[in-house]
Amino acid sequence: SVVMAAYQSERTLFRCLEHLVAQTFTDRELILVDSSPGPACEEFVRGSFPEVVYRRSATQLSAYEARNRGVQLARGQLLAFTDPDAYPHPDWLQGLVDYYRESKACVIGAIACYGDKWIDRGAHLVKFDKWLPSETSRLLTEGPTVNFLIPRDVFDSLGPFSEGSAHADTELSWRLRRAGVQLRFAPAAIVEHHHLLGWTDLIAERFTRGVGYAELESKWDGNSRPSMAWRLLISLLPLRLLSQLRRVRGHARAAGQEGDFFGAFPVVATALYAGLLGECVYFTRSILSRS
Repeated sequence: SVVMAAYQSERTLFRCLEHLVAQTFTDRELILVDSSPGPACEEFVRGSFPEVVYRRSATQLSAYEARNRGVQLARGQLLAFTDPDAYPHPDWLQGLVDYYRESKACVIGAIACYGDKWIDRGAHLVKFDKWLPSETSRLLTEGPTVNFLIPRDVFDSLGPFSEGSAHADTELSWRLRRAGVQLRFAPAAIVEHHHLLGWTDLIAERFTRGVGYAELESKWDGNSRPSMAWRLLISLLPLRLLSQLRRVRGHARAAGQEGDFFGAFPVVATALYAGLLGECVYFTRSILSRS
């Protein structure tokens, strides 16, 4: 069962569904839960993709609320998640299933960039450097729902997604690892992510996600005041920015995309630092509130 959530996704949804119905793996169903205020997404599906199991919510849902509802409709033994702004390669689903059969692990596929503008390339490296297409399969610590396969019984046991969090895929990944479930990277299962944010929106999104990530990490690990104070200090200096830039460059080099890293360096550096500043805001508020 391929599960997606849509909200005002009409700019990319048609192309996404074209790629999904053209998958070489055919023993599957496509499920879309849409909470858009307008009818555009529904018109796409009803008019051109009648095989899609479509559900419309009268109220706006978070992406993870919609995914949980999609799982409730799913009949498959395996759940594959993607997004309406991603375009899977024709053998994407086959690649996920083959790798699952081989590894019996939860499977994270590769995420390529759709678009050649420097803002596209920079945003992509900031968001998805850990899952760039490469030739190397490996263990992962987390995976995004734009390209994620999990057995239904494992999801029923360790899910669902936390509906109030913007990092529910990260939190689910951490629960899986704590329970001893492996996350493995399948480099041949590729989707292309279409970035729609401009510079200002990207920076605002990274800042907000930085706040949310620090909150999740604090909730998960129970960060003490000294620990948060230390993370606040190294984020402001900015030692962590240098560490993150080194990580992104290393992943870009391994994927043959080091030129993109240098070509979009202002986007990469600014967006990474916006995320760190969001974390700093959370750490500062937490330290002061505990005081």
